[in-house]
Amino acid sequence: YSISAYPNPFNEVLNIEVSLEKPNAIELEVIDALGRVLRVVKSSHVTDKHSFQVQNLDYKGVLFVKVKSDGKYGMVKVLKN
Repeated sequence: YSISAYPNPFNEVLNIEVSLEKPNAIELEVIDALGRVLRVVKSSHVTDKHSFQVQNLDYKGVLFVKVKSDGKYGMVKVLKN
């Protein structure tokens, strides 16, 4: 699958798009540079392409968006101003 996050860097709202090869459940985590999980979003049934929005993060600096699905994971790095 593929993950995109925009805008990067972001101020208030981060848009995340996940494209899957087959329908499946997704768990998305926003993690800070120290490995602390700041936000978890779960979706039980995603088909093809799905969009998430993350906002109201009380954090500035480098963040990682980790997406888990079907026993696999992917990660993108973003910057919050």
